[in-house]
Amino acid sequence: MSINQELSFDSKSNSNFKNYQSESHYNHLIEQWQDKIQSLQQNIQEMQQQKEDVKNALLEAQSRLKNKRSFIEDSKDHLNETKELDYVVPINLEKLNNSMSQYLDESITTQESQSQIQNVKFQPIASFLMEIQLKERYLQNFIDLRIYDNISLQNSLPTSNQCKYLLNKYGIDRLGYQRRILAKLDEQMGLTSQKSLLQNLNNYQNYIPTIKEWLKSINFQHYYPNFILAGYDNFQYLIYLEQSQYKLTLTDFKESFCIDNESDSKLILAHLVITFDKIMNFNLWNIQTSKKNKESDFLLVQCALPNNKCLIF
Repeated sequence: MSINQELSFDSKSNSNFKNYQSESHYNHLIEQWQDKIQSLQQNIQEMQQQKEDVKNALLEAQSRLKNKRSFIEDSKDHLNETKELDYVVPINLEKLNNSMSQYLDESITTQESQSQIQNVKFQPIASFLMEIQLKERYLQNFIDLRIYDNISLQNSLPTSNQCKYLLNKYGIDRLGYQRRILAKLDEQMGLTSQKSLLQNLNNYQNYIPTIKEWLKSINFQHYYPNFILAGYDNFQYLIYLEQSQYKLTLTDFKESFCIDNESDSKLILAHLVITFDKIMNFNLWNIQTSKKNKESDFLLVQCALPNNKCLIF
């Protein structure tokens, strides 16, 4: 190859390389501009969406105002109609008197309940729960919900479904504990009188068995876990609740104790009732001083199978 040819080749390659560099530079700029255009398009779409949202909010507000105006106009028309009817429709005096008397009776009942609550001796929630041995378990539940005394707790309870309310509101998750609280409140309000029972329980507390001992004495010790899970872990409070409106029923054994055997439930209730009567009439109850004879003192019912007839000794 001649020198001239070599020079011409070098000049062409040099020009091609420069052209390539300029093209790559332009391509890079084009990509940058395309990215900017895409971001601008996204911003425009977001602004349009915001505009639509604002428009919808304004339309909704206008419809609300329109509904309120129509409601006010309707209520005015209804008021005018009632005013016109007052002059036309006769008043049933007998019905009015009956409704007024019913209202007065309800108000009197409410006043009586309020007066009963006012007569309750104030007691901090800590000492209230300590008396029924539930302080360590549930004190923080009441403190978190700003229940600091027994009166506040009583005022917070509804007139019905109180056990369910204690579960949902305060987290009292066992039936025996729920009823222990409610029975103590009833006692403080004077709705129940348990002085003789409490006195006997205090006098003979050294001879009162545990739940496990009592169930063993009547051959139902296999139900001990059921009693514990239902919140009946103290025999004194089991007896204590028997004199209140919260005594155990067959439904309780099925739903809360998970005991499906109805005959076993009936036998346990029979033993419980007889033991309760013996404690109430402590003169008929022979106290044994030895631990060995302690269980036999509560073996008060013997059942003859298969007819499950109970003989009381």
